[in-house]
This record gives sequence, structure tokens and C-alpha cells, in this order.
Amino acid sequence: MKGEKTTTTAVFAAAAAAVCRLILAVCGITILVVIGAADKFLFVSSSAVESILSDATSTVHDDIKLDSERSAMDGVSFPPASDAAAIDVGPGRTKRRRMLKDAPSVFSDAYNSYRLDTHAWTLRSDDGVYQNIPAHVPGDILTDLQMASIINDPFYDNNFLDERHVWMGDKKIFSNGTSCYNSYSDENGTLFFLKEEYRIPHLERRTRTWIYQTSFFLQNHKVKPASFHDIDDEHSSILRQTIRKIKEASQVQHLLVIEGIKMGASVAINGFTIGNVTNQFLRRIFPLPQSILNLEHENFLAVSFDPEIDTHGRFMACSGGWDWAPYSMAAEASCSSRRVLSFGIFKPIYIVQINKVVIVHVIPKVRFVGNPLIHPLLGGKFQLDVHVHLQVAKDNSHFLRSSSYCGEVVLRTPIMKDQIKTLQDCNIGNSSSSDIFLECVITWRMDILSTDVELWWPHGSGDQKLYTIAVMYRDICQGSSSKWIKRHIGFRSIALVTHKEDHNIPNEGTGTHGMYFRINGRALWVRGANVVPMSQLEGRLTDKGHVALVRSAIAANMNMLRVWGGGMIMPQSFYNACDRLGVMLYHDLMFVEEQYHAAEETNDVEDEIRFIIRTLLPHPSIILWNSCNECSRSQNITGDIYSQFILPIVAQEDDTRPIWGSSPSSGFATGVFGQDGLPNGNKLDYLTETNMNLIEVHGPYNHGASKSFSAVNGHFNGSIYKTQTPFQLSRHQIGLSYTNQFVSEFGASVFSTFESMHISMSRKSWGLHGDTRETSNCTAVYGNANECFGNNVLVQRNYPCDNHIEAYFAKVNLNMTGEEAFRAQLFQCMISQMLWMKGTIETLRSQNSYGTLIWQLNDNWPTGSWGLVEYGSCENEKGQVLGGRSKPLMYLLKRSIFRDVFATCGVSSSDEDIGRCFIRNSGNDKFSGFAIATIWFFTGEFYSRQSFHFVLEPHDSIAYFKLELNIEFQNSTFVLLHVVDDQHMERMGQHVVIWNTPRNLYGLPKDPGLAILSVVDLDNGNFEILLGTDKVAFFIYLASSMQGTFEDNAFCMLSGSTKRIVFMSTAKPSHSIGSNTTDLFSKTLRIEHLAYHLSH
Repeated sequence: MKGEKTTTTAVFAAAAAAVCRLILAVCGITILVVIGAADKFLFVSSSAVESILSDATSTVHDDIKLDSERSAMDGVSFPPASDAAAIDVGPGRTKRRRMLKDAPSVFSDAYNSYRLDTHAWTLRSDDGVYQNIPAHVPGDILTDLQMASIINDPFYDNNFLDERHVWMGDKKIFSNGTSCYNSYSDENGTLFFLKEEYRIPHLERRTRTWIYQTSFFLQNHKVKPASFHDIDDEHSSILRQTIRKIKEASQVQHLLVIEGIKMGASVAINGFTIGNVTNQFLRRIFPLPQSILNLEHENFLAVSFDPEIDTHGRFMACSGGWDWAPYSMAAEASCSSRRVLSFGIFKPIYIVQINKVVIVHVIPKVRFVGNPLIHPLLGGKFQLDVHVHLQVAKDNSHFLRSSSYCGEVVLRTPIMKDQIKTLQDCNIGNSSSSDIFLECVITWRMDILSTDVELWWPHGSGDQKLYTIAVMYRDICQGSSSKWIKRHIGFRSIALVTHKEDHNIPNEGTGTHGMYFRINGRALWVRGANVVPMSQLEGRLTDKGHVALVRSAIAANMNMLRVWGGGMIMPQSFYNACDRLGVMLYHDLMFVEEQYHAAEETNDVEDEIRFIIRTLLPHPSIILWNSCNECSRSQNITGDIYSQFILPIVAQEDDTRPIWGSSPSSGFATGVFGQDGLPNGNKLDYLTETNMNLIEVHGPYNHGASKSFSAVNGHFNGSIYKTQTPFQLSRHQIGLSYTNQFVSEFGASVFSTFESMHISMSRKSWGLHGDTRETSNCTAVYGNANECFGNNVLVQRNYPCDNHIEAYFAKVNLNMTGEEAFRAQLFQCMISQMLWMKGTIETLRSQNSYGTLIWQLNDNWPTGSWGLVEYGSCENEKGQVLGGRSKPLMYLLKRSIFRDVFATCGVSSSDEDIGRCFIRNSGNDKFSGFAIATIWFFTGEFYSRQSFHFVLEPHDSIAYFKLELNIEFQNSTFVLLHVVDDQHMERMGQHVVIWNTPRNLYGLPKDPGLAILSVVDLDNGNFEILLGTDKVAFFIYLASSMQGTFEDNAFCMLSGSTKRIVFMSTAKPSHSIGSNTTDLFSKTLRIEHLAYHLSH
């Protein structure tokens, strides 16, 4: 056989010598890299969601002319789904389709990959109690058990606690002394345990093992034929004969690729255990020896979630609870205080057939070479590096250096002629390898003038121009190829500026002047929020939900989101949406110290970091790598683990972005460039306490608390509640040349609407204190966390809202239950949060702050959380809206407070004189226009109209003005502020200023005569609502249980006015319903306002 291969290779070499395309090289692999503009993905309409989703799941770029492609499923068949999987699995429940569609990331020279996550799975417990349960991959066990009617909805009432022994197994309390091992050893082997204050008593140990299983066939099949369009007819027949003979001699190998499992599990094929998966954030690739595979018969795959498997905390830290997530009673077997909830296979799982080579990473890096502090980027260039990581079985690795192997490596771009490399250029020395595979990297570098490309800009600063790189692996001799693999890139420069921008910027180290970002040389005011996982149950996660979440951030004028380190690496659809829409990402690595998820210096953690960075690096939206959320300097014998272990790995993988030690942090004395914060290759050392400045901060926070009602979060500490209504205005030096600060977390806790909350609990619990007849007992554990026992549902819904409501609406009886009481309480809670946050953000905008990231963007379940939008991970959950309904604060951000040009009024911080105002321009353009204030009595009478003209330079200029207002009217008047430019274009919408809390306002009509005058179906699934009011109506809030969002909400209307509001549906219009559509929407439409809930 060896002699035959040599002969046929020689024949091929002779034939190829006469062909101009193949004479350039004789070493056997073809990788084509193609760059082209991705214009077709830019969008402005609701069809953008489908565009992003199709982009997220496709591996072939439409503009690239490829050989005709076969289905990835060619050559593989599956046994028919069982009856249980094919029929309804419970009353009103049908088999769930795959809702997260992350694409595979491993591609081979044999082209074929067999998706195991697209067909029938079953679930069983190893103790025999539960058997043959229809299961879903990707997904999670609690969702599967619910769909099989074995448990009820975990988020309804306290089901996630009451029914926990179904998935946990028999109750087993940890023995005394069991601890967590987040620890380090000194040179004598002495263990030092960390953060013992996070120990939680009374947690139970999960004892039941659950097994996901499926079966599949691997059948002999044809290899994808090579393309002969570059070879003339004279030699094509010789090549075909050669390829046929080599194909017959080739050996087929297979890999099992698991993109993501949460939490610890063992994996077995045909009864042979091939390994464990213990890290949620790390892809695992298992070689499958032919000795354990049946190439002609059925194969069986089992993934066993054994609670004894130690994960070392490498799963989503908030899995078992946080102060916005449900607190479970279960802990990991290896750590009595590391909470757990659900688990499962939540990302793609598939088999890859290979001949000799597999592509495991395609990594484009964009680096700006020039001065990143100057706009426009004149005189600079971009370096585009493309790295293709190949793995070769070590027993076949000799061909990497073989001069007789027939093939080539080609880089094709529109900016230069084809570049050709042989595998002799593949760099082995700097790449990781395993016992079975040898890894090498092929690299190309291109220099591109900044003036020769269109730049990627954040939202509000320019267009989001993306270019596409497509990579294909092709083996001419074997007649095989991979799929086309595409990556989207954007050309932009990044600078994290911490020094005063003058000629004295040091070459190294973080400054103490402040913290802000320059993108493409332009300084930006960053505003946005922190993102947490959209659900604790991965089976409820959807691509559409993540796209809708990003779009809601854009609607609120946000340009940055922070991916929080206690959560998860988000689905591909999330990152693609951020790229397309221009949302910058401040991205944490997945480390927090709370609940024992801190970093450890292990090979597994190193592999995790390298995989995350390599996978996410192409996304232009990511502009900062942060090592950890609120982590201290955890010392071991080698020094701080984040600066000495975690971040050096990040810097090795990606030197094109700034790195950061923690959120918050004061930066580094060494290891980063002074100009832009990018790693410089030197050792990372933190600034000493004597040299640091608080350039980044977390807070303030306004935690919900109660004097009379205990819950799993919140403690009443007796402090005086500061309402921030109105805010106190102090004058500050504003501008980049002055000391400034970046606020990466601040917020206030809040509940959701009645539509979201009531559907998740029994009627008897409809009230913020729930069913007070149910006894509950809570004791403090640490921080804001309590341990609570009892049956009161609201005790488990995180923070109370008593202190907020009492501060703004007076002390009311929150023990009341029922629909009317619950609606009033929830409305008051949301308006209280909006008013406190309004005052806090107004204060920040009056100061020299260049970062305003709210804690947090989204809710994780229906609860007393911190979210700006409600829980809404998928379309099919009763009461919830895809992507989540926007709470009142989101509409305030949209109309005014997150606009580039913003004006507001408060009281003087020195003498509390009312009517002290400012206008600020944080945008990229010069502003010339008016701040127009109309002052009204709550009774509806007009007081005055006052107009002020300003000319404000771009990039943070501020001006002050004062309203003429008699202080005796402080509690009986309000101000409507608008900002228009000289061309009468609105630059800031309705911004309401009140001079006291709602409880102290005078003259607001209890019944303003507010009514819905009409509802019109716009024939595109949207509805137009016409509102009318006889008298002044404040904080009008519309809600509906239908899928969609209102274009405006939480607004005010003057006496005798009307207002048209469009409800933008996210559901596809149903023509079968016909004229009943409007009636159905009208029945779900609800309207409420401030005065109504002041009088109830």
C-alpha cells in the first residue's frame, strides 16, 4: 500500500508540473482565505433579527463562489426518533426545536461533520427511577423534565425548591467540615483556603446521576470531489485516477467535539469512557479510536452528569443563585458552598470525520499601527494577521515535512495577489499539542492603509462596516475539503486612555488622570449596562432573544455592554448582533471570587482562557479584556494570579486590545503601554496604593430592603434614603484635560410588570410580601445574601421594594394581595427605581465621567432584580416577551438621559435653590441650538416658557442656566424640557423635571380622564394606539402580554392632548386571525398612570 501511494503521488506530481496553478508548490494542503465586504448584513428594519440569525448559523459566505457543497449530514443516518420524542410530551407541550444555533467550530479535510444535537436524545437517571425521557440538545435537565411533565415550571412559585429532589436525588446534607478548596499551596505544601466568609450552611449535596444518550450510524461514504476548474482537460483524467487510488488507501478517523457542557460529566461511546468534561467555558475534542466505533452498525453515545465529578468551579458562577437569580438548595459535591441548579449539553455536539488534518481555529487579528489618539487616523495602517490552527494526528505528522505531498496553501484577498505557502511554513514550536495530535499554525500578515478601508464605529459614531474572511481547507490528492469557514472583522483602533493627553505620556503603565476610550482616535462617552445570562435554564435560551436584547440596548442609546464575569460566554448570535449594531463590549473572563469561582493556576484554566480569546477575538465589538469581576489580589507563591497567570495568557493570544486587572481596577504600573493600555510584553505589576487613583468605580447601589419583610436579599440598615429627586447640581470642570472617572456598575433594585410577575406565581401570592400566612425564617449569610426557609414565594424573589416605595409614595400596606394591589405595588416600584436612577445619572452627567454602565440590563427570572428589561429569553413562556419588556427607566434613557445632547434641572448643592440647570454635549458634533423649558402646574395651567440658546463644542462641553420659578410653587409645578438644534431637529425628547417625590406633589388630578381612543392594525403586525387625556397625566405606562414593544412609554401628557404610540410586534403577523387581531391585542392592552396609584 505504501508503494502504491508513492507511485500515484509521482503520477500526480508529473501531471501537476504542466499546470500553471499547481506548479507553484507540491506540498499537499489548500487553504483559501478570501476577504470581501459584508454589506448585505447591514440593516435597519425588524428583519435584522433574521439576518443576524442566518449569519450566526451559516459557515458559507454567499458572495464566495465555491464548489457545489453537500449537506453536512451526507453519509450519516440516524435511527428513527422514538415515539416519545415524536409526539407531544405533555398537555399543551410539544417537542421543542433547537433554539440556540451556534455553529460548529472544528472543520476537517474530509468535509463531513455529523451533528448529534439535531436529532433524538433520551434522558434517564442511573438509579432507574426515571427512564426514556425525551431530551433536547442543546438544553438543560430542568427544562427537559418540565417538558416531560415530570416537574412543573421551575420558575412558578417555589417549584425550583419544592421539587428539587427529582433532579437532585435523595436529600443528603453535607457533613461538618466540608469546605471549598479555592486555595494555593506554598513551597512546603501548606494549603491556604480563600474567602471562607462565603460559606453557606444547610446546602444539600446532589446525589442523582443523570445520563443523556443518543445513537447514530457512521456509514462509508464518498469524499467530496476536488475542483478541477483550474486544471486543463488534458491532465484532469490523470488527476482523477490518482485521487481515486489515494482515496481507496486512506484511513478514516473521527473526533467527537463538545462545544459546551455544564457542569461535570463523563462521556462514553459504546460503553467505553473517553473522558470527562469539567469546564463549561472550554470546548473539548475527543479522538475516537476505530476500535470503539462501529463503522457499519449503530453507535451509542452517553453523557453522564455524575455529581461526584469535580469541576473546580469552572461553570457559571450565578448557576445556583445571585442577588438577581434563584437561590438553590444544592451544592457541588466537592464544595459545600458552591451552589448549583440545572445542567446539560448546552452547545453543539458533533462528530468530525478527518483524513489527516483538522482546523481548530481561524483567527483574524486587526492591529492599528499609528497614533490611536488622533482622529481621523491619518498616516496609520492596519496589520491584518490571519492565523489558521491545524491539528494533525502524530502518527501522520510526517507528511507536514514531506516534499512529495501534493497540495498548497493559498491566501486570497482583494488587496493583493494570491499568497502561497507550503506546510513547511507551518509553525509548530509556538503551538500547543497533545499526546495524540500535533498542532501547528499558518500565519499571514497584510498591511493595509487606514485610508483604504471603511472603519467600524460604535453605535452613534458612524457605520459598522464589516469585512468577511473565508477559509477553506482542500486536499487535492485526497479529493477532500472542509467547509468554507468565515469570520467577520472590522477595522478600528482602540485606546484605553488613562493619562492626560499631552507630550508627557509615559511609555508604560496606567495613569491616574482618568479612564475613557478612544475608538478610531475619537474620544467617546460610554453609556450602557451590564449583561447577565438571560436565564438560569439553558434550554430556554434563544438566538432571537439575545438579538432582541441587544436591539433594546440600541433603542436606549447605549453604545457599550459589559459581559459580566459571573455569567457565561454568550451565544454567537449575541456577539454577531453587537458587531452589526455597533455595541462595544467590555468583556470579563469568567472569574468571580464569590461562591468559589475564582481563578486557579491549572492547565485547564489556561486552556479555557486561550479558547475563549481565540474564539471571540475576531469580533470588533470587543474592546477590552477584563480578568475578573470585583476580585482582590489573591496571593500565592508566584504573586497575584490575575496579573501573573491569567492576563499574560490573554496578552499572548491577543495583543490588539487593552487588558484590565479587575472591574473595578486602577490599572498597572508595568506591562501595558501608557498610550493605549495594550499589553507590551513586560511583566504585569499593579499600581501601588500610594500611586493609584480611583479611575474606575462600582456604585452607588440602592438595594431593596424592608423593616418588616425578610427575603433572600437585602438588609435594612437604618440608613436615610436619599431620593435624588430633584438631584443636587454642583459645578465641575468638564473635559478630557481634567481628572475623570469611569463608573462600570451602579443601579437600583426593581420588580417587573404585573404581566411578567403574576404568571409566575399562584394568585394567593399576588403582592410584594406574598402570602404572609406562610411563615418564613431568614438569617444573614454574607453581604446582601440571606438563607431563607418557608413557603412564602416572594421571600425567594430576591430584593424587596419596601424602602423604594416608602421613599417615593409614602408608607403603604404591602401585605395586601390581589390583582389591583399587586399592579399598584409593581408600578410604584418601577417608577421609584426610575426616579432614583434618573437623579443618579443626572448627577453623573453633571460630573466629569466618561463611563456610565448601569447594573444591570436584563432580568434572569421574574423577580426583584436590578434589570432594565424584564425576563424574556424565548417566545413561548407565558407572560414573558421575547428579549424582555422594557421597564420605565429604559424609555427615559431613550428619550433623553442617554442622548448625546442632554439638559436637565435640579437644585443647587450649596443653597438648594431650585431651577439650577445644565446642558451638556457629549457627542461627536458641535451643537448649536436651544434648551426649551415649559413649566406647568399639575392642575394643567401654564406657568411659563423659557428658551436658552447655546453653542457647545463636541466631546463634552457644558453650560449652565437657571429657570425663573417661584419657590412657593415647588411642589405644584413640573418642567418639560426639550432640546432642538438651529434647524429645529429634536436632539432630546421629553424630559420631565419634578421638584419633589410623588408623595409630596400637589394638584395632580386623581382621574385625568386618560383613555385609549382607538387601536388600529397597521397590517404589518404592528398597532397604532391613540391616547387622549382631559387633564395632566404623569408616567403613563402601557403594557401588553403580546410579543412586542412600545415605541414610547412612561411619558407625560398635558391637559386636552392626544398622543399616538406604535406597538411594534416581534411576532410574525397571522393573516388567519383576520379582523380579530386588533381585538386580541386590545384585550391584552393595559394602561396605568401615577395619579391612579397615588390614590390606591
